[in-house]
This record gives sequence, C-alpha cells and structure tokens, in this order.
Amino acid sequence: MHPQSNFTLERRKVDILQLFFFLIGAPHIYGALRSTERQRQTRPPLLQYLAVGMLAMAIASAAEMWLM
Repeated sequence: MHPQSNFTLERRKVDILQLFFFLIGAPHIYGALRSTERQRQTRPPLLQYLAVGMLAMAIASAAEMWLM
C-alpha cells in the first residue's frame, strides 16, 4: 500500500469543509476562509477549525432563532 501524500490529505480536508459550507447554504464563507488562509499561514490548523466550528454554531443558532 502506498501512503497518501500530504497534498491528498489536505485536499480531502478542503473538500469536507467546502461540502459543509455548501450544505448549510453559505459557500461564500468557505471562499472567504480560503482567501484569508492564503494571506496568512502562520495560524495553527486547530485554531482555524475552532473558528469554523464557532461560526457554524453561530449560524445554526441564528437559524434556530429565526425559525422560532
């Protein structure tokens, strides 16, 4: 078996994030995250995933309040 390259693993992460934002109806947020990521690469990935999670929670909470 051949080990996967870092590029392949990174591409899979990107596709999952892109799919997530597409499903919640906000693909423009993914584009903004990608452009910001290209500008500064010094942030650890954990903080980026935490920021995405918090953003998703805020969007879900706003949608829930709107539906009430």
